[in-house]
Amino acid sequence: MEFESIKTNHLKSIQQLAVSIAKVNDLQGMLDSIVDHIYSELNSFDCALFLYEPSHQDLICYSYRKQGDSGKESFKLKPVKLGSGIIGHTAEIKQTVRVDDTDQSKIFVQDLQKNYSELCVPILLADELIGVIDMEHPDKAFFTEEDARYVETVASMTAYLIKQHQSKEKLHLTIEKLKFDEKKLRDKEIFYRNLMEQASDSIFIHDQSGRFLDVNQQAVLSLGYSREELLQMRVKDIDIESGQNRNSGIDFYRSLRPGEPVVVECKHQRKDGSVFPVEVKVGLLSDDNIIAVARDVSKRQQVIKELDTSKRFMQDIINTSPDVIYVYDFEKDSIIDGADRFARYLGYDENRFDKWSSVLDIIHPNDLPILEVRGDKIRNSRSDEVIKSEGRFKNAKGDWVWLKNHCKIVKRTEQGAPLIEVGTISDITHRKTMERELINKEEYYRALVENAFDGIVLYDEKGRVQFLSKSVEKLLGYRAEDVTSKTGIDFIFPSDVELVRKAWHWVMAHPNQIYRIPDYRLLKKDGDMIWVENTLINLLDDPVVNGIISNFRDISHKKSAEQSIYKISNYDSLTELPNRNFLRQQIERQIKKSKNGPSSITLVYFDIVQLNSINNAMGHWVGDQVLHYVARTIRENLDEFDLIARSGNDEFAVVLTEQNPFEVSQLVERILNSFDNIIRIGDLDLKVSLRAGIARYPEDADNAEDLLSRAEVAVGRVKNLSTQYTFFQPQDSESIRYRINLERELVQAIDEEALELFYQPKVCLRTGVIESVEALLRWNHPQNGYVSPQTIVNIAEANSLIYKLTSWVVDNAVKQIKDWSEKGLNTRIAVNLSARDIQREGFEADIRSSLQKYQVDSTLLDIEITESAAMANMEHSVQTLRQLSDLGIGISLDDFGTGYSSISYLASLPVDLVKIDQTFIQGLKQASEQAVKDNQLVIKNIIRLAESFKLVSLVEGIETIEQCRLLQKYNCDLGQGYLFSKPKSASDIEPLLRKGYIDMDIFKVAKPSVND
Repeated sequence: MEFESIKTNHLKSIQQLAVSIAKVNDLQGMLDSIVDHIYSELNSFDCALFLYEPSHQDLICYSYRKQGDSGKESFKLKPVKLGSGIIGHTAEIKQTVRVDDTDQSKIFVQDLQKNYSELCVPILLADELIGVIDMEHPDKAFFTEEDARYVETVASMTAYLIKQHQSKEKLHLTIEKLKFDEKKLRDKEIFYRNLMEQASDSIFIHDQSGRFLDVNQQAVLSLGYSREELLQMRVKDIDIESGQNRNSGIDFYRSLRPGEPVVVECKHQRKDGSVFPVEVKVGLLSDDNIIAVARDVSKRQQVIKELDTSKRFMQDIINTSPDVIYVYDFEKDSIIDGADRFARYLGYDENRFDKWSSVLDIIHPNDLPILEVRGDKIRNSRSDEVIKSEGRFKNAKGDWVWLKNHCKIVKRTEQGAPLIEVGTISDITHRKTMERELINKEEYYRALVENAFDGIVLYDEKGRVQFLSKSVEKLLGYRAEDVTSKTGIDFIFPSDVELVRKAWHWVMAHPNQIYRIPDYRLLKKDGDMIWVENTLINLLDDPVVNGIISNFRDISHKKSAEQSIYKISNYDSLTELPNRNFLRQQIERQIKKSKNGPSSITLVYFDIVQLNSINNAMGHWVGDQVLHYVARTIRENLDEFDLIARSGNDEFAVVLTEQNPFEVSQLVERILNSFDNIIRIGDLDLKVSLRAGIARYPEDADNAEDLLSRAEVAVGRVKNLSTQYTFFQPQDSESIRYRINLERELVQAIDEEALELFYQPKVCLRTGVIESVEALLRWNHPQNGYVSPQTIVNIAEANSLIYKLTSWVVDNAVKQIKDWSEKGLNTRIAVNLSARDIQREGFEADIRSSLQKYQVDSTLLDIEITESAAMANMEHSVQTLRQLSDLGIGISLDDFGTGYSSISYLASLPVDLVKIDQTFIQGLKQASEQAVKDNQLVIKNIIRLAESFKLVSLVEGIETIEQCRLLQKYNCDLGQGYLFSKPKSASDIEPLLRKGYIDMDIFKVAKPSVND
């Protein structure tokens, strides 16, 4: 019963609302009061009041209340489109909508809360939509018909007030905008008034009858009238020409168009009667009045008049000057002034010269370089710089005359390039003739005195200077007056005084005989010294000479060259360290000194492991920086008197004295440990490591050459050891002798045809058909038996013998193709190339020569090259291999997948076949199950990679049927190994080639005979 009594007590609430609204003066306050009263009266979950914006057909929430403070923003705070949801629907139909269960309503827009009942009432004024009042509650059927009537009453009661407040606010906004626009107009008027008053030109505004409506301060100052006086005047009162022809002014004003000002020249008269010229820009304003901006041009006309006077004056100077004055235009390549005078100057027709090229026609050929230098100086000259030059020109009579030219650039482009050149030309032929005569006479006497020797000095019997030639002044810097009290000894370098004194005594004792001093040093006036070669002769008995003559010449350049040759011969140009030659000399010197008493010498030989790889991968600049870094690091670990030298391309040597093996080991380990970490070269992080070999005197060698050789052998042995350094061992000498003998015997074996090629077939893993054979080198040494092919190649690659060996292999392989083809066997043969082969210039021509020699089809020859060999010089390798491929020769990449980024190389190299290294197939025998799986995965992926590049895949080293079946499963193309055949001689493998296939059960396809 209590709840029902509250529901029916709406009338009192409406009265309270009316009182509350009456106290509010603004729209927002009134809307908040309405929402507060309805929210409190109905005790709803929330209450919102929306006002309708007809221009956008949106309902905007102006006031909102809700229970609690969840922090979640209600969708009611956002604009609601007309017709959207219950709120938009209520506004659209302009009728109250009461929903007891929002879950059953098709037009309900669910809020973040779970609301179940909603009451939405439109605010209408004479059927005009003003807004909407909306309420929600989580209880179903919460709002009653009585609640709806209450809210409708509130909406009806407040509709007019809301409308009135909206109109009031709009009116207020309109008034504020008008005030703002009015202020803006006033500000703009002030701005243009200030602009007009600050103008440096006179400004007049007048109507089309010529009556002035407004003028600026400059007009008052220019004419001498006050502003009030001018506003009582017309244009004709100040414009003389306008006053004389009234009708022309009216016609002129009628011809004006808005936005198209016209510039006219007039004469204005001041109040004092004086007249001055003006330039007037006249324009038509939007109100049909005229604006005229007048500029006093009296100073401009005065300047023009003065320029004309100056031009006439300069022209008179040019016409009366004995020299030719000209003006040259670079852009037009035209002599725009002075060409006629220049032509007359040389006796030509006035039209002879117009362009610079026409002047070049008469220049002496030997003087063309001088004019080229002149042109460079002009282009690079400063703004105030005068360029001077001289040259010979042919006149109309055919004679050569000397002309002097002074010129200057007077106009340039914004970039500084010359545009206009102004200059003078004068005849200096007479002066040149006189200079030549003087020069000839001077050269005559100089030839007698100065050029006999570089320097001539005359001494008396006590060695005092009596005369010196000008060339002595140039050489030593002394003048005649500087040496009047000096003797010859005063000019000698202290260390050479005794040498010259002995020569002087000899000359004094042997009159009329020449004494030559090959080289000694003289002191110059500035304290420097020069090397000279001197010839002395005693002519004291000659009454004409009466002295000792010294003839000397400067040989400082010769001495410097000798020193440079010494440096080049003994020092490395890159690191500036002593080279191998100097190192050998110093070791020999140390050995000689040590023979006077017990002494030890240690030679440490350092080798940079990665230098070749760094040069190939990153360029020689980086490699050079690595050499500098290594040299610096080694030097930092040495004593001051220890010697460090660059003994090879990637090798450094250190000479130590009086250090025992333990001390040497400590030093070497310290240096090697300095390279444990990554080093920084420029922007690159690199890993550089060293290895070292150590040899000692007198334990390992008794001379410098042998000591160097022993240290090199020791560092070479480190490659096969787990340590980074080692001392020379006596057994190393046996290895050296064995290798040297083997190298000598290999040369003989090639020359005597003692080498042999064996052949191993390459088999199709699907059919068993023999696709081709690989040629393998064999050497049956008379004492040592078969020598390893790798040993043969290593010996050959250590010097140029590899070229001879490869030529022998290629020639014999091509010859074997020829022999087999004559027997009906068209079998392809593959030969292996080394890295040095592929980089050699002319290698492709040698192969072409062998093919032509035996008349063999190039498609029957394949070459195999390892990845590392191909990548030694990528650009050159690609070029050489492409040349071979263009001949039809097949290209195979051997040992594929070992050590390089093979995918990028496959895209670059012209390869037909990839040969997968046998280490992967042999890895299938390992005990570790994981290792077997890893090798299977590698083989499988490489085969797929080759297939993706449309290349033939071949696996070498196949020994078991299981390995073959696995490769068949992976779709490998070819196989090679002992399972099919060991390498055999040409005669032994010939029956197998004639058969044409490998007869095994794993190959299911029928095998044809090569004779079918």
